[in-house]
Amino acid sequence: MRNLDKLIDLISDEAKIRLPREMWQELFFYASVRSLKRREALIDAGEYDPDVYFVASGLIRGTFMDKTSERTAGFALPGTLLISFHCFYEQDASYYRFEACVPSKVVRIPSAVFRMMTEKYHQFALWVMEANQNQLYHAELKNRLISGDAKERLRQLIEGWPEIILKVSSKHLASYLGITEVHLSRIKSEILKEGKK
Repeated sequence: MRNLDKLIDLISDEAKIRLPREMWQELFFYASVRSLKRREALIDAGEYDPDVYFVASGLIRGTFMDKTSERTAGFALPGTLLISFHCFYEQDASYYRFEACVPSKVVRIPSAVFRMMTEKYHQFALWVMEANQNQLYHAELKNRLISGDAKERLRQLIEGWPEIILKVSSKHLASYLGITEVHLSRIKSEILKEGKK
C-alpha cells in the first residue's frame, strides 16, 4: 500500500499510545483500499457493515435523519478511525450514513482482523481504547461547540478545523452547526468584517 508510513503517522495521532510500525504493518496486511466519489456512501444508514475504516485522504461526513431533515453528526479527516458502532458492536444496521464530502480514500480492515489484533496485542487494545476515548472527547467538544452562540461556534470551527471549512458545502456546515444556510452566510460576513478591522 503506497503512502503507508504517512497514513500510520496520521492514525497514530488518534491516541496517545504509540504502536510499533510492525504492528500497524501486520494490521494493514489484511487491508483493502476503497476510493469514494464526492457524495458516495461508504456505509449507508440501514446498511450492515461491521468493518473498520481509516480515512486515508479526503473528508467523510456522518449524517442521520432528524424527523424529515438530514443532520450532519460529524466529520472524519485523514487518519480518523471510522466505525459504525451499531454494526461493529451490536451487529445491527448502521444508524449513520457515512459519505465522502470530496473524492476520498479509505482503508478497510475486516472486523474479524481488528478483533483478532485487540485479542493478540494488549498494546493494540489499549490504542483502540484511547482512540475511542478520543472520539468521545471530540463528541463532547462538538456538544460544547454547538451550545455557544452561532458566531462563536463558527469561529471555533474555523480555528480548530479549517480544512473542514474549506472542503464542506455551506449546507452541510450549517447542518453541523445547527443553523440555517442564510444564518451561516450572515455570520461568515460578520466574521470577515471583524477580521478587516
